Amino acid sequence: MRLLELTPLLRGPQPGGAIIDTRPWNSADAVRSAAAERGHRLTRLEPGPAAAGPVTDALAGADGVVIAPQSTPQPDTATAGRDLAAALLPLIQAAAPTAHIVLVSHFLVGHGRNHPNGKPGTWALRDFEHALRAGASGWTILRPTWLSQDPPGSYAVRLSQDPLADGLVTSSDIAAVVLTALESPHTARGLTAAIHNVPVTQPVADTGGFFAGLLPDAEFAGAR
Repeated sequence: MRLLELTPLLRGPQPGGAIIDTRPWNSADAVRSAAAERGHRLTRLEPGPAAAGPVTDALAGADGVVIAPQSTPQPDTATAGRDLAAALLPLIQAAAPTAHIVLVSHFLVGHGRNHPNGKPGTWALRDFEHALRAGASGWTILRPTWLSQDPPGSYAVRLSQDPLADGLVTSSDIAAVVLTALESPHTARGLTAAIHNVPVTQPVADTGGFFAGLLPDAEFAGAR
């Protein structure tokens, strides 16, 4: 598969039209490594601002798109998540209408505003999630928990649809779930789930089994 990784900053409207400003993210190396091991061709935009044209060019022919919005620095407007979605999602739909989108969100979105660690970036991610669900592209929304520095294979990885899910997860396990969602869109489509590790050492599955037993989001179920 041909995959494109986008790591846009959560930012408000830009002068002169859609500008997608990207920066590195904490699981980038793990996703790149996992993609190569599985025989996929992963492209990412260079960090920095890119106009709509270069983003569209990069999207051409993509089978899947990983979107990992970056909220550091924090969003500059209360509508940053919606603004980013309005700029980016139509580009994807126009240039790669059949591509499956995997959004790497954050588990605090499920906890809502009562969680003490919630920030403006959390609510911007929530708004981006809503916009993605309402769009025409196929999608999976993943909400990693706190990033762990444990070596790969230390724990098993699990998905949870409990909105109050919490825990730790390694970059390699995030990458494994992201790639599985892209490889098995028929299984992962329309699902939102938190990613966390459990203290059971066992191989990480590389099939759609990650998503077995999960229920489609209400928005997706209603659209079918």
